[in-house]
Amino acid sequence: MNEAVTWLQIVIALISIAGALGGVWWRLQSQVYELKIHVSENFITKAGMTEQTDRVMNAIERLDTKIDRTNERLDQAFSQARPAPRTGR
Repeated sequence: MNEAVTWLQIVIALISIAGALGGVWWRLQSQVYELKIHVSENFITKAGMTEQTDRVMNAIERLDTKIDRTNERLDQAFSQARPAPRTGR
């Protein structure tokens, strides 16, 4: 029990600790890489979301314009239509 610790034992312990830390680091790096791949495949970027939102808003504005034009045409059609004269009895 009272044996002296040699430099060789210290070096072996340090190499073992460094190897273990390197293994943990390598594993974490591979998990981060897999997470980045997953996120890039399954989630949209902010720029992509902005582009899609702009497209939807433009489509809604076009529909609004078409509905307004349809309403105007209907108003014109009904205002020009004259009721048939009634014949009295």
